[in-house]
Amino acid sequence: MDLSNASIAEEAVREALADAPPRIVVDLRQLSFIDSTGIALLVRLLHEDDGADRLRFLPSQSQEVARALRLTGVDEKLTLAEPPS
Repeated sequence: MDLSNASIAEEAVREALADAPPRIVVDLRQLSFIDSTGIALLVRLLHEDDGADRLRFLPSQSQEVARALRLTGVDEKLTLAEPPS
């Protein structure tokens, strides 16, 4: 997720939030790259959902993505979803 495609991800999550479901699962399992634009998007979405606790995340399998989220502290703010069975 970077400058070239973060707006697509943002639009999809915002559309889901507009429907006001009790939970939204953001699937990051196939995410292999994230830059500051993608990290900023996650932070913005978490901030906007503050207190509502509707967002859940399936973590990326990429070590690079995990490292970027860990270095920025975003990993501690993500509430993980149960993986589908």
